[in-house]
Amino acid sequence: MTSKPLVSIIIPVYNGGDYLREAIDSALAQTYTPIEILVVNDGSRDGGLTARIAAEYGDQIRYFEKENGGVSSALNCGIRNMRGAYFSWLSHDDLYEPRKVEAQVAALPAEDGKALVYCNFSTIDQNSAPMPDTKAACRLRRDMSPREALHQVLRHGSLNGCGFLIPKAAFDECGGFDEALRYAQDSLMWYRLFTHGWALRVVPDNLVKSRVHANQQTQKNRSKFTADNQAICREMLPVFDRLSTEGDDFVLEYALRSALKGEGQNLRSCKQVLRQRGRLTLSARLRLLLASAYGQLRPTVRKAYYRLFRRIRTE
Repeated sequence: MTSKPLVSIIIPVYNGGDYLREAIDSALAQTYTPIEILVVNDGSRDGGLTARIAAEYGDQIRYFEKENGGVSSALNCGIRNMRGAYFSWLSHDDLYEPRKVEAQVAALPAEDGKALVYCNFSTIDQNSAPMPDTKAACRLRRDMSPREALHQVLRHGSLNGCGFLIPKAAFDECGGFDEALRYAQDSLMWYRLFTHGWALRVVPDNLVKSRVHANQQTQKNRSKFTADNQAICREMLPVFDRLSTEGDDFVLEYALRSALKGEGQNLRSCKQVLRQRGRLTLSARLRLLLASAYGQLRPTVRKAYYRLFRRIRTE
């Protein structure tokens, strides 16, 4: 690159009194310049505490208020108002390491190309103390083509949204986050980006601290992911079918993921497509049967079964 691009760090926040200062401070501590920080208050109901915290930073940040519409609408508000060429998402309860943006900008392609940049993350608790690594399969170590990145998400789960550096041009092409989804909007966005041909550059360092605490939406509303995932299936299943080849079946991968998650309706939809295409083989049936059995297990006995299933799945 011939010049240093402006990077927009967007912080969507709802009732952010507990952690917002730490998040903003970690954004301000970035070793890279130029950056701008946009804080989007998604209709917080905390007696004005979130607004007062944001006001403490004056012109160091750009502050927006909107009616509550969920994280997708807050992110889209930030995207509409960002001035930078690159988007970086920071949840109000997470933290950046100081060199997060610098390392990712350095990993951008030297020439124009459709590439996102991703970094890994560590996990912290409500007191910012390190937690054990329970998501080793989600840690990326090498660059990936769009198809490889899509397989990664289907096999190992959604990537951490705060680990991305995304060109504004990607949203111009693929659209913003789906505001009809309240809990799984990130998964749909990664599917859209990778199926539109966006490759993944990887910075293998842990440059985001992802906080786990009792009040976050992903902990309180896990049962509500089902409707979101059904909507994702309706949109993406035809795309996965179109991209599948004889030796590279994205529909089967999505069926396995649905079975593991206990998403019966999505699994049935995938099996119908596989049956119509003549790809519901005996081997595929066996793998789906094992995955479905896993999906019915209690969490306490899943670990041993998962090790066995991963071996069968990759054979």
